[in-house]
Amino acid sequence: GASVTLPLTRGRTYEFAVPLAAGERLAVTTASKDFFDTILVLLAPGGAPVYASDDAVKYFAAVDFTAPAAGVYRVRVTSFEAAGEGNLTVKRQ
Repeated sequence: GASVTLPLTRGRTYEFAVPLAAGERLAVTTASKDFFDTILVLLAPGGAPVYASDDAVKYFAAVDFTAPAAGVYRVRVTSFEAAGEGNLTVKRQ
């Protein structure tokens, strides 16, 4: 249930390491009052994308994923075409 608000500038992408156990659920949402249309990609421990989201809730990205294997997954977030500027809120449910 943690959230973080990040200052987003054009071309900026943020990445978070998320350790997950096998069978553990990861739910993340994005939001912003300054711009719309976020992108979220979840990478497996080996670096391969396993989940991507663009317009889950209107123009904001969200992920609801259950880890098939234990490891450190990575969540990448940015705005569509890395063009948005302002505060980006990322929340883990």
